[in-house]
Amino acid sequence: MLNYLFAASGMIFALSVFRFQYVSGGVDRAYLGLYKGVAESSVIVFSNAGYALPRPYFSIDLFKQNIEEYLSKSLSPYVGKDFKTSYLFANTVGGKESEPNEASVLLECALSSFASFSKRASFVVTEGKQ
Repeated sequence: MLNYLFAASGMIFALSVFRFQYVSGGVDRAYLGLYKGVAESSVIVFSNAGYALPRPYFSIDLFKQNIEEYLSKSLSPYVGKDFKTSYLFANTVGGKESEPNEASVLLECALSSFASFSKRASFVVTEGKQ
């Protein structure tokens, strides 16, 4: 009878470890997916008239919208809507504060009752060679 208790305990432990690895791996994949063009789609390169801007910059509202939309879709199987994001924007080359060339997003969520995920992804727009 004690053998059944040990077997059941071992099975519950194995399933708990599998679930934790599944959730943490999924959240990490979603975080790494931020670098695959989600932020790049928020860069403004051309003016409304169609001319190339002297300095490309991040659209703050578009950046936030794209990140939230991507994370909502990517994290829903793992943590649902239980995640937080915070943003930092900076303009290090001069110019308007509303046209930042640096952006970062901090992703925080609970993986389980004893572990959490907290990582920051940073992006910089540089002038390319033409």
